[in-house]
Amino acid sequence: MDFIKRHRLLLAILSFVLMALPQSIEAIWSLVERIGETNIVMPEISIVWFTWITVPVGLIMLGFIIWQTRRKVFRFEYASFSLETRESVLMLNLNFFAMPKVKVENIQLETEGQSFSPLDWQPFEVEYQHTHQLSFNMSAIRESVSSGQHNFKFVATIDRGEHESHSFSYTV
Repeated sequence: MDFIKRHRLLLAILSFVLMALPQSIEAIWSLVERIGETNIVMPEISIVWFTWITVPVGLIMLGFIIWQTRRKVFRFEYASFSLETRESVLMLNLNFFAMPKVKVENIQLETEGQSFSPLDWQPFEVEYQHTHQLSFNMSAIRESVSSGQHNFKFVATIDRGEHESHSFSYTV
């Protein structure tokens, strides 16, 4: 699919050539018949009926090219967590998948209607696949929620739109 994105102009021209092929061959054939006053007997061939095949195929190709170049894919998921340090910092790994390149403007860890921001947050760009490690202040989380197992999820802001991860359980 990356080939389509890199060569979309060439493929679009190819789809138009495919759609115009029968008419072009017919025009060239009739021109050769008129100019060529030779003894070569040219058969009477009409391939305009082939248009009923090449035009739909060319339109399907063009539609697929447009769909592939306009399509945006973004998802992310919780990968794993590291040990909690003495400073009560929880480190979580997130896998990001994006096509085309996007900038993750903000990310929040949510549970029970409360949001927690990562420590030392810096926006970053994701192209194709990227694993990012985030650190959260466990003291603030423990103060806000009761102890026990809770369902958490991440909410990322990309292009002013919010995307949620699947939820995961963690014992506070």
